[in-house]
Amino acid sequence: MRTPQTSWQREHDIALVAVAVAYGTDYELDPNELALITDILPKWRDQMQPDEAQDVVMEAVEAFVAVDADARLERSIASLAETLSLDERLRAMDDMVRIAEEDGVLLSSESELIGQLAARWGVRTAAAGLLRDSQAASAPEWSLLHDIAVVYLELGGEAPATATRMDAMVRCLRGWKPDLTTGSGAAVIGVASEIRSRGPKHKLLHGAVAEIQRKISAMHRLLLLDDLFQISRSVGPTTQQEVDYINALSHLWGICFQCDAQVSFDGHST
Repeated sequence: MRTPQTSWQREHDIALVAVAVAYGTDYELDPNELALITDILPKWRDQMQPDEAQDVVMEAVEAFVAVDADARLERSIASLAETLSLDERLRAMDDMVRIAEEDGVLLSSESELIGQLAARWGVRTAAAGLLRDSQAASAPEWSLLHDIAVVYLELGGEAPATATRMDAMVRCLRGWKPDLTTGSGAAVIGVASEIRSRGPKHKLLHGAVAEIQRKISAMHRLLLLDDLFQISRSVGPTTQQEVDYINALSHLWGICFQCDAQVSFDGHST
């Protein structure tokens, strides 16, 4: 870890909270979001130079990935609630909304995160107005089923899903929620497809993969890999590209299995 150039100050608190918002629900720190945080910081300290702002952001990132990150973030949120004036808290909330909408899509989970932060800072009404007026495209309510649908859709790459493959995805999705109707399952996949089309696709997929690993067991992740194999076989033999995709997910999720384009799928958790 690099040696901090300054003691921890108010701008570090701002940067750390901003990094948490940028990381948000997609589990990735995008260079554009970090650049925006760096651009925002100088207004929080007179005569702050760009290289100083970059140092503060990097120190905040290091704090965010440290072992005690949750406690440090909690202290920063509480400190800002106590030390910022109402006008400054409103300014800070405006900054956080700008960061959340940087990728052009404001997921419902991101709005919820902003709402929780606004409640801590006593600016819920103002935050609700900022979210309502956001120029980012608002995404519908998001759930684990939507994350699973994103992973299904990515199996096909850029090609539009055929009716046969769509049927297979809906059938597999219903396996995760038995009371899901065929129409409701298709609607979940439709929402995921719409949000995926808005881009950036890699961020959406990265977030979905991380959320699935966080929320479901290794055995259920294995079942999801089997879903992908079944979907791939719905329109013919599994392609090498599909095998590579399934293998990459198995590695990320810590699942050992055998899957190839000519044979079959078999696996177990490590």
